[in-house]
Amino acid sequence: MLGAMARETEAFNYYNEASQSSPYDETKALLVQLSLEEKRHREILAGEYGRIKRLIFSKGKEYIKREKISFAIPNELPYLRVRTIPGIKAAAIDLPSRFLGGDYVDTFPITFGKKSLLGVVIYDVMGHGIDATGLKAVTRKTLDRIREALREEEILNLANPAWLVSQVNSELWRECRQRGSFVSLLYMVIDRIGRKLTYTSAGHQPAVLVRRKNGDSETLSDSELLVGVEGEREYTQSSLDFSRGDLVLLFTDGVVETLNTKQEEYGTKRLVELLKKNSQLDLAELLLEICQDLKKFNRGKNFKDEVSMIALKIEKEKNK
Repeated sequence: MLGAMARETEAFNYYNEASQSSPYDETKALLVQLSLEEKRHREILAGEYGRIKRLIFSKGKEYIKREKISFAIPNELPYLRVRTIPGIKAAAIDLPSRFLGGDYVDTFPITFGKKSLLGVVIYDVMGHGIDATGLKAVTRKTLDRIREALREEEILNLANPAWLVSQVNSELWRECRQRGSFVSLLYMVIDRIGRKLTYTSAGHQPAVLVRRKNGDSETLSDSELLVGVEGEREYTQSSLDFSRGDLVLLFTDGVVETLNTKQEEYGTKRLVELLKKNSQLDLAELLLEICQDLKKFNRGKNFKDEVSMIALKIEKEKNK
């Protein structure tokens, strides 16, 4: 995180100096706006860094242990701000912190011509706590770099999950080998107009789909090798119909591997039953319901692994 803060500072200085030397008012105004945006990002990071330090070193009730994640799920969830497109609802959490541990959740619109799709990525670095944070940051940076390097006519590549996961694996596998770790990653593209979802899983926990029409559930179990296991690998993808009102939940293994006092896992079966029972809830309320059930299952004990989820739906058509 300190490295990210340093990069934001460098970017701020660059845009600020460039704005002062620009002879054009329009360019100068744009550069000033960019410098202010970088300053805002730095302030957000600094605030989060301070919050994490307070959590780690706080006196009294311990929330996060320094070397190993141990945290309590709060009664009011700190939902992530995730991007979406018109017609698709989304809600996500990444506990205990977006900046700590090995889990990560993100979304991004894919727009080409008059068509818009939604890309959804969730990944989990092997290992827990602070040790996993470094590779998580590298993975996120790799994803961002691949997307940002695409020319306008290449944006459509992002609608191909197999292509993106193959690119990420190709760029990350040496880093993974050096660190002795791997990444489970699930990338999904939702086509609201075509009513379809397409996904590629690199050894990630299978997502769960619940149909609005009949309440049936499906596990998106097609999966391949973890990112970083094999350098040159061409991943494949799978597609499913995804109608209005259907629910899909992507999550990390910290959800289903939560243990109770008898050392029994929460498990996918219990999660699926809860989703089927509560699939009509608002998505934020649904995530809260899952978290409350997890707390009930482990009898209020602290969690040892990160808990990350994102729930998505295509909105129903409004009555005209």
